[in-house]
Amino acid sequence: MSERARALIDAIRNDPAIPCTRPWTSLEERSLVGDWQVCCFTPTILGVIRKNQDTDLLTLWNNEAVTGIRRAFIEGSFGRHCPPDCPILVRKREREPDHTDFYDYDPAEYGTFGAEFRENRERVLDSITNRRLRVDSFPVRLKLHPSNICNLDCRMCNLDKRLRDEVGEGWLRNMRRLLPYLEEIVVFGGEPFACPTTRGIVFGGEIARYPQVHFSTITNGAILDGRILERLKGMRLGWFSFSLDSCDPETYPKIRVNAEYARTFANIERFVRARDTGDIRIRKINALFVIQALNYREVSRFIEWAHDLSIDPVFSLVTGTPELLGPIGDVRERIEAGIGTADRLGLTSAAADLRSLLRALPHYERKLRRQKQYFRVFKIIGRDRVVSFFQRHNTLKQAVRKIMGI
Repeated sequence: MSERARALIDAIRNDPAIPCTRPWTSLEERSLVGDWQVCCFTPTILGVIRKNQDTDLLTLWNNEAVTGIRRAFIEGSFGRHCPPDCPILVRKREREPDHTDFYDYDPAEYGTFGAEFRENRERVLDSITNRRLRVDSFPVRLKLHPSNICNLDCRMCNLDKRLRDEVGEGWLRNMRRLLPYLEEIVVFGGEPFACPTTRGIVFGGEIARYPQVHFSTITNGAILDGRILERLKGMRLGWFSFSLDSCDPETYPKIRVNAEYARTFANIERFVRARDTGDIRIRKINALFVIQALNYREVSRFIEWAHDLSIDPVFSLVTGTPELLGPIGDVRERIEAGIGTADRLGLTSAAADLRSLLRALPHYERKLRRQKQYFRVFKIIGRDRVVSFFQRHNTLKQAVRKIMGI
């Protein structure tokens, strides 16, 4: 990249007054019904553009909602938009650079990218450095949620897989319009490789027209076999996050219902070998672990397994269920043990994740106590009916969650 861009990125990463760049860099489709945000960690909705609407996505990019988020970040009052345990904020506080804000490119290769990409990136950096509320740049990160289609029925998942809304031409046109400016496109779901729309985006040749674009995704890995891996070769990959929740052959199929342990873990090991041999170009591989009743005793074991493969374990607490309320004390001890394991193995990011969860546990426990009461109502109405309703009315769900504090 240019020397100026390099200097600006370094300055932004080292400036404690800039806790996060997402309000200037990212647009994310957070649900099947078209809610758009700047980040998965903030509940603030920029607006709703449904998949069959012919609406320009960039109508959201300088609207009142996003400029309000930018103003809050500039004034240091971003706490009303962002949870304190957000891993991006945690890394910044602990002076660990966030290398997912902007990707580092080889200077010689950077010069071969399209002028529109390079010029836009400079404008983005200028907007962040000068704390602009309204920007004349395009987002450099786009995250898409084409469908809820999935091959598994995980026990903690609240996606209604019966919802199969088709994307329209306007949705695809928005993606195509932004591709020349992107350094990363993230596609998730559902299971991306089970979704025809996602496969069309990834393997249809459009991303390949823009060699600066990284493809990143969240996948369960169950169908990421040798044939899909072969098609990923030659692509520029950002990060792949494998949703696993266990490396134990007995626990894994109880959580990841309909998945075959041997097949999934063979797929992951094949993927890792391709990284190690240089057959695929990828920045980072993560292994996701949602701490829940069936697996909380396995935190340290999962860290050791991930370390052996040189991938990064990422932890979160299960939502939508009060199941950890009973063993919450034991959960705390297992997280503390996991921190010790991560520190011993030099996995600073995993240790930071777990420390963040440890700090969040008192608030989380209070949420569980409230949820226990609400779930009595769910049982009366029918949990499936409640989940299905909120899948189609996500904005209302956000309002209800805010009121109830869950």
